[in-house]
Amino acid sequence: MNVGVHCFDDEYIIERINKLGQIGNCDFTGKIDVQVASIEIIKGLMSDFISLIETDDKATNVDLLTIEQLNKEYNFLSEELKVYEFDKLLETLFGKGFSQTTKIKFKYDLLSSFELHKESQQWEEFSNRIKYVRRFFGDFFELNKFESLFEFFTKKIEKGEILYRGRVNQSDDKLSDEEMKMPPKNFARGGRANPDGIAYLYLAKEKETTIHEIRSNLYDSLTIAHFKAQSNIQVLDLSQVKKVSPFRSSASIAEFLENRPFLEKLEYELRKPIRKNDLPIEYLPTQYFCEYVRSLDMFDGIVYGSAMHKGGKNIVLFNANKVEIIKTEKIEIENIKYTFTQVN
Repeated sequence: MNVGVHCFDDEYIIERINKLGQIGNCDFTGKIDVQVASIEIIKGLMSDFISLIETDDKATNVDLLTIEQLNKEYNFLSEELKVYEFDKLLETLFGKGFSQTTKIKFKYDLLSSFELHKESQQWEEFSNRIKYVRRFFGDFFELNKFESLFEFFTKKIEKGEILYRGRVNQSDDKLSDEEMKMPPKNFARGGRANPDGIAYLYLAKEKETTIHEIRSNLYDSLTIAHFKAQSNIQVLDLSQVKKVSPFRSSASIAEFLENRPFLEKLEYELRKPIRKNDLPIEYLPTQYFCEYVRSLDMFDGIVYGSAMHKGGKNIVLFNANKVEIIKTEKIEIENIKYTFTQVN
């Protein structure tokens, strides 16, 4: 049987079908002259994942998932499929009796900490330990267990790429190049990623993102610095945690699924805007993890999403020598648009 590339949302499965498949007819949706691959190829890609799952229709445990919930979390099958198409493909991949409403559990309690759409319990324990129990010689758990997952999120910023940093002007003049660089260590206040006294350079991949991130007011005058990458910059791209395919790596699927919620929570904490009433202790968990990543000597920085500009990306560089200012510009905020949702 052949299955079409349109039946999947997982980026790695799509990539493999496009590379290994051919033009033909999809036996699950009836579409003709589309890119298809043998269903056996897909079973091979998903075999480790499928082997962890078993049905539990009689269970009442509220933490159990349905296949539909699991798919929304990991996006392996396309949500564009009709119900009967979805269920037909599920049965072929997972086995007879599987459907969108099938309750499932993970075998061998490998994923006992996995809680769909909930904060990572691992993160909360780690955070409380760092903040309130033991900080400099932590014994909570070994962070090196995440290293096998980092290959999922290793990305490269190419030499010559332009990155941006913005600051509000304090006068009619734009800020100097020196003022737009990483602050001196005696002025380096702790942030989401950097501890007090240790300066990192916070940049954005888009000009619009840096404008949003500094939360400027109407008619504010800003200086925007354009930084050019002087060489390839290897980064840990946490903005991709929810998007990357668990089928891409040779690392354990069970390890990936169990530890991904921790990295999701870390990325969420990094992109939260700093607030005036935040206590410095609130930044300790993210600072600790970023210092750990820096200590590996594998990465020049970390990429994380922007909470202020949907789809935007922020970059924190450990070494400012990786980039150089090529120009600055002065801009003025002429309009601000607010959107809202009624919550009660």
